[in-house]
Amino acid sequence: MVTLRTGAGSTPFILDMPVPPGLQQAAEKALKSYSIFMILDKFPTLGVWGVLLPLSRNYAEDGKHVYRHITSFLGRVSDDQQEIEMLKSRYRQAARRIGLPIPTSNQPTGLFFAAMGPAKAQLEVLANALVWMALHHGPPATEDTASARAWQRRAVARRCPNHTRIQATVRFDQSAHIAQRFDYWRRGEAANGEREDLLFDAYDRAIASFHRKRSDIVAPPKVLWSGAELAVEPEPSRHRQSLTLGAFPTPVAAGTITRIPAPWPGKLSWRCRNQSQDIHLAPQPGEILLFDADSGALLTRERQDAGATTASAERLVILSRGAFSSPSFGPAIPAEDPDFRVAWAVNGETLEFEDGQRFDISAPEEASIWLDARSLASDGSRRLLSCEGAVVVKLDAEIGGRSRILRATFGNMRRFREITVNSEGIARLPFTDLGLAIADAPQKIRFDVLAPGAAGDAAARAELSAAAWIWPGVARIDGDPAVLPRPANFLPAHSAGLRETPGGLVVDDRADVETPILGVSSDGEIREFGLRLDREDLWHYHVPTQTWARVPRGKTLIFGHSSLHDTLTVRSTDRHADILALGAEIRGPFIGRTSWEIGASLLEAPTGDDRIALRRKGGRIDLLARIRHVDDPRNIDLTMENNRLDLSLDHRGEVDAIRIDIRRADGASVVADHSLGRRPVPLPAFHGLSVRHDPTEQRLTISLPLDPAAAPGRMRLLYRATNEETFQPFKDSDGADIALGLPGEIDQIDIACLKNLAGFLAQKSPTALGDQVKSALQPAYEQAIREISPSRMVGPIKAALLDMPDVDECAPRHDLAGSAPWIFEAPGAAFSGISAGSGLTPLAQLARHPRVPGLPDPRGDDPMQAWLARLATDVELPPDFASGRLEAAFHALRFRTRDTDLHDLVTDDLLSATVRLVTDAHVDNLGHLRSFDAGGGGDPRPARIAASIERFARAAALGEAERHVDGLVTRTGLPRAEIGQALTLMLRAGIEFFVYFRGLWSQAAQQHERQT
Repeated sequence: MVTLRTGAGSTPFILDMPVPPGLQQAAEKALKSYSIFMILDKFPTLGVWGVLLPLSRNYAEDGKHVYRHITSFLGRVSDDQQEIEMLKSRYRQAARRIGLPIPTSNQPTGLFFAAMGPAKAQLEVLANALVWMALHHGPPATEDTASARAWQRRAVARRCPNHTRIQATVRFDQSAHIAQRFDYWRRGEAANGEREDLLFDAYDRAIASFHRKRSDIVAPPKVLWSGAELAVEPEPSRHRQSLTLGAFPTPVAAGTITRIPAPWPGKLSWRCRNQSQDIHLAPQPGEILLFDADSGALLTRERQDAGATTASAERLVILSRGAFSSPSFGPAIPAEDPDFRVAWAVNGETLEFEDGQRFDISAPEEASIWLDARSLASDGSRRLLSCEGAVVVKLDAEIGGRSRILRATFGNMRRFREITVNSEGIARLPFTDLGLAIADAPQKIRFDVLAPGAAGDAAARAELSAAAWIWPGVARIDGDPAVLPRPANFLPAHSAGLRETPGGLVVDDRADVETPILGVSSDGEIREFGLRLDREDLWHYHVPTQTWARVPRGKTLIFGHSSLHDTLTVRSTDRHADILALGAEIRGPFIGRTSWEIGASLLEAPTGDDRIALRRKGGRIDLLARIRHVDDPRNIDLTMENNRLDLSLDHRGEVDAIRIDIRRADGASVVADHSLGRRPVPLPAFHGLSVRHDPTEQRLTISLPLDPAAAPGRMRLLYRATNEETFQPFKDSDGADIALGLPGEIDQIDIACLKNLAGFLAQKSPTALGDQVKSALQPAYEQAIREISPSRMVGPIKAALLDMPDVDECAPRHDLAGSAPWIFEAPGAAFSGISAGSGLTPLAQLARHPRVPGLPDPRGDDPMQAWLARLATDVELPPDFASGRLEAAFHALRFRTRDTDLHDLVTDDLLSATVRLVTDAHVDNLGHLRSFDAGGGGDPRPARIAASIERFARAAALGEAERHVDGLVTRTGLPRAEIGQALTLMLRAGIEFFVYFRGLWSQAAQQHERQT
């Protein structure tokens, strides 16, 4: 006896199984030799195949009588009505046993033709319908079963309205097998079996009848929800495409998202070659649009009065002209186009409209498959999903049973898992059960639902399929800046806004790209995924040039005379965030919108607060940028990208030659000259250096290549004036040398390297360049500290960081308190031997403080208030802790901030703005502390600096210095390095305060620890 197996997960059309000719002949002989009733009972697949085979061959070619074709083929069944009824009953039972959802109706259309597939004589009609559909509405989305299924049904409904049996066949095909095989033909792949050979030939004749080629099949753009806007995505094609946005056609790039500006039209006109078509865009009155919230893909358009719909997605975006609400989101908010309302909903909810209508959203009734996972990135409508998610399958348990096999295919690997649907017909299989929690490269993975028993069968055909890009081992992208593992299939040439570091890929928030792009490849397919970081953007509109530019996170913007009328625009989706704009509070700007413009009236004058920031619901401040108002005659402009540095500045005098002086952290140095006149220069020129001086505009422009493989360094710019012999450094309006930080990588870090980095950062930077030197060198500086002193001992780094003398009669400005706050937790003995020029010599006194009994608990409610109260009455305190020490500390602090370069702490520049933000926290005992500041009337700033030093000293005594700095970052929103530099310079200015309170609270902590 011959046995035919469906194979697990076979196509719904049993006759489409490829059967070898020899086996087919044996099967036909068996069917004619044995009772069909016995075969249907014992060999149901063979029996069902045998009943349908003669219909497929002869129907409509040799008449349309159904049962005559069957009985004449089998030979052992008569035309007797009773025997035919028995055949139908046994056939129905056998078909349902092998998983074919045959209806209980006795009508031949549903009983035979649905599961048979198109008869040979109907192939031309079906081919004409599908080719027409593809030419006019684009090819099917074969990676989405539900969409492909709807596509093929719409094709036969429009082109074959009177062919009920073809329509039944297409409706029966819930796995969209017809559409999938049509797409194989479109891509030029070979047919699978004799029947499909005939069908593919019919497709060839059909498209020839339209005088077109397969390459002419181009889909109209898909409608998407992109962020907060409606958008369209044209299909990749070699043909030019355009959209009419306004009065004239606008060319659109294939495969890229085109956002539609408000107001949104109801229709867009799309053209490709000779094809023109209207695309429905915004919802009409009484219509709602449902989008997949993760991918942005449009799932369905529905009439509001329909009352219900189904969606193959977990999270949805709902767009309507009418006001409505959802249980999880609440009232819908105005969209970018205020004529529409938008809300984010969850599948299974009921929408309520203001006119009283209700609209239910539920999972599909028909067999479906979809993925429920967080979207990490997107390339057009294609998503890159996280490894935390699940495959969701909806089945009819009465057809083929409750169990199936799920096959996951990625690369050359396949994994099989059994799934069982619940009472609602739904099964969820987490990605982790397929091994996707293990770190791997982003790749395209296909999920197929197969019939039971298909485990291990790589060739089994699928009932349902879905495909998506997934990043195994990556659940979310966190951090600021975010750090990602470097995938093995990473493509630097197709990426942007990412820096490669030993720890992985770092999202460079200072890169001038709106969305960082991760380029990867899988099975020859290249994708450029725009990362979804949920970060806010700040945009700068410069009025003189009428240009928009994205402001990198944390950048310092220099506003001069030409920027008086500039504006900033903040974009955010955090409905609960407030904007802080140079001290002004803008409350709830993102309720009902995603962007807010900060006008020139708020930006035109400097204030005590120079931040543009977001204040979160919990109170955390996230800095977007800082604003500096300067009148710098140098008008410095700097860009560093594509491994090249471009610097321009105003210079009113004569320039005869330029000198570039580069010092590297590893000790290497380059000094090169470039002549602008006739006089020779003493040193050779720098390869690739370009210098141009325009004497009319008095503007100097310098461009030189950067070496990304070199160690970090500092570059000084010097010039030689006409009739002079020596080179002088260019200086800004504050007298600081114009020097730039050069980022790089260090092969081997040692003490000398750390000392060089600290020396570069110790120099004063030009105000007009903001924190450029710090941002370029700080990462390497912090890495060097970690590697040289991994156990957080002061000894290895003392000579490099603490014992640094004054730099050009200026206090060293490298950060200690932010990069290594644990330094200030060390005992006094660790600070012996520090030179006087460093400004930190008094730290050694921590080892010689006398003991003071009965100190307040430093972890109490207000230990500072308790100590100051005792200080006012206790005359027996040791001299080191008497009130005279505080008076002397105030005297020293005032001297340094008045007569030395530490005056920058209390002036009006970037550093002083940071100091104000750090010290402006509420201090209950500020008045008591100021009583020790003789002559400090009208100027509370020194007392505030002293209070901030006391709090840091108390945290250091308790071993919580790092936690204290973290709190300052959260409260102010400023970068840690900027807070660290300001706090370090405050310590240098008021070192006596730190020594006093550090010694005091260390003793207090020991006393209360012993008592406990």
